Amino acid sequence: MYHPPSGRQRYYNLQIPPAQRLEVRELFLSQQQEDRLQANLHLFPNLQILSVIDSQLEQFPEAILQLPLLEELILKNNQISLIPAQIYRLNSLKKLNLSGNNLHTWPEALSAMPQLQQLDLSGNALSEIPKSFKELKNLERLQLADNQITNMPREIGHLQQLKELNLEGNQIKRLPRSMEKCRQLEVCRLSKNRLTSLPDMMESWSNLNILDVRENRLKSLPQTLQNCPTLQRLLVAKNRCKTIPNFISGFSWLKVLDFSHNGIEKINKQLAGCLALDQLDLSNNSLSHLPDLDKMSQLERLNLAGNQLTELPTLPTRLKYLDLSRNRLSQWPNALTHLSRLRALSLEYNRIDQLPTTFGRLNDSLQSLKLKNNPVKCPAKKLIPLDQLQDLSGLMPVRKFENLLQFKQVAKTIKLPKELHPAFFALFQGKEKELLATFDSEKWQYALNFYLGPVHDLCREYLLKRFSHPISKKNIQQICLAGHTAFDSQSLAQRLQAQGIGYSTEPQAATSHILLGFPIPGKIAFTFPIPIQGVALINEKRLNHFLNKQEKRYLWSHPQEEQVEALDKLLLHPDAANVRLAIQMLHGGGVPDNLRETLFAAYLIRTEPDLKTALKQFLAVNMKDKGKQLLLQNQLYKPSILNGHLSPNERSFFNRNGLSFDKIVRLLNTTF
Repeated sequence: MYHPPSGRQRYYNLQIPPAQRLEVRELFLSQQQEDRLQANLHLFPNLQILSVIDSQLEQFPEAILQLPLLEELILKNNQISLIPAQIYRLNSLKKLNLSGNNLHTWPEALSAMPQLQQLDLSGNALSEIPKSFKELKNLERLQLADNQITNMPREIGHLQQLKELNLEGNQIKRLPRSMEKCRQLEVCRLSKNRLTSLPDMMESWSNLNILDVRENRLKSLPQTLQNCPTLQRLLVAKNRCKTIPNFISGFSWLKVLDFSHNGIEKINKQLAGCLALDQLDLSNNSLSHLPDLDKMSQLERLNLAGNQLTELPTLPTRLKYLDLSRNRLSQWPNALTHLSRLRALSLEYNRIDQLPTTFGRLNDSLQSLKLKNNPVKCPAKKLIPLDQLQDLSGLMPVRKFENLLQFKQVAKTIKLPKELHPAFFALFQGKEKELLATFDSEKWQYALNFYLGPVHDLCREYLLKRFSHPISKKNIQQICLAGHTAFDSQSLAQRLQAQGIGYSTEPQAATSHILLGFPIPGKIAFTFPIPIQGVALINEKRLNHFLNKQEKRYLWSHPQEEQVEALDKLLLHPDAANVRLAIQMLHGGGVPDNLRETLFAAYLIRTEPDLKTALKQFLAVNMKDKGKQLLLQNQLYKPSILNGHLSPNERSFFNRNGLSFDKIVRLLNTTF
């Protein structure tokens, strides 16, 4: 769809009404056919920015040469191998991106374009740079990464406006001393080359912010580097430096320092003055000792993996990410005690055999803890205080940790006080059931809301046994609903009203019984303390039995064989209308015990939402409390029942409710 331009509008196709083409200043295209591009570009004579990427172009589109106002040209990720000499006609062009093409030789035509400020020829197959490139005197950013360049010509010294130079991923063995004339250089990327040394001429690079010389063959850094007062990122990983130069200590402005993979054996005071560091990587060296680092008050990321440390120095309290894996630590480092902001900690492949009593002090922020390949063992309850922990390896099986995370999520949802976590976690594991005898109303309320594991079931069973009383017409005055039940609230209220019994969702002065339902995942379903003094507890089945008895539901008390047989056929009839008729009859007469298997089979077979819901409600109010959650949460599956591959929960559901599994399978296999 075409939208009229507003300001510097960008377009992504060529379907633009003729009346608007003169107004187009920016055109961004991808996956364009070459002939279509050639035929249409002349329609946009006022283009200032043109991008044609991922279009398999084999030739430079000559139609581009007819765009005199073009300032930025992006032909990234094509297959262009030759740049026409006439490109000089684009005398307004300042930015040219030809990265990811098939250029084997430097485009000589570029020497006639001194106005260029940015040039990107990365990802081609260039092996040499001609002397003529010195004519690009206004170039500020030069990207030549991932080519096959072996030598930089000394003419680079003519590019005195150069601010960014990217030569990473080439085969360069040396740099010309003439680079000292590039006094405006801010970013110099030289990684993945074959440099054995850097020219000792960096004192002129007074604006240098980033120096990246990773993955070369350097044994040292030039002394003149200390005269770069604005250097903020120094990356020297994967070289052959056995020591860190002493002048690094004078880099009080440095933010990121990476000397990993160098074989460094000792550090004394070389880092003492690097007080502004926020990232320090000394991994994969041969360090057995470190000086105190606590004065680096800005340090947030510290990587010491792959060394020979047996103890840690004092660490800065601001640390968020700390990697100590593959060292020789045999005890939990005391230096970790005060790192209250730590988010990720790795101690993999050490020799730690126990956690300290101060372990819980990491609880405010720790999200990832890795202790793989240590002899340490840890009970799950010791990890409960770590509120933010989401990633763990090495302390316990994955399944146990997932259970712990589930527990913590539910505890967070129901706002369980931290002091109750240990007791509730024991109940969550099905242990220490005697704790229930010590619970007060507040703790019972939390337990009833705990919708995962056996916590709710244990509490519910305990409360119903202790606070349940006989129910009769004389002692029941008003029912208060707590939690979720299979009853329809409106229908239940009408049935109770017909018997002269009140109904509410909050306790009142007249409340005589509380109908104890089930928790709702992700919510707080029990909103008031339970039990209430003088108020009895009752479950769904007892209330349903009482109401059926009061309403004289004949099928419940005295089912007739022919009536049950008729209902049996109607429930399993292929016509949904007949099933609905059977449901109406059950609403009026109740559910006899010998019809429950048929009802369950019909529930599994029917797909109509209204029938599914009605059949599920009938089943729920006539099943025992334990296992009813499976039914209410749709966790009973027809395929597993037909195949006989029952889960433990499904098998428990059938056994506890006295359902004949064989009869249900027979009904499922013989029904339409």
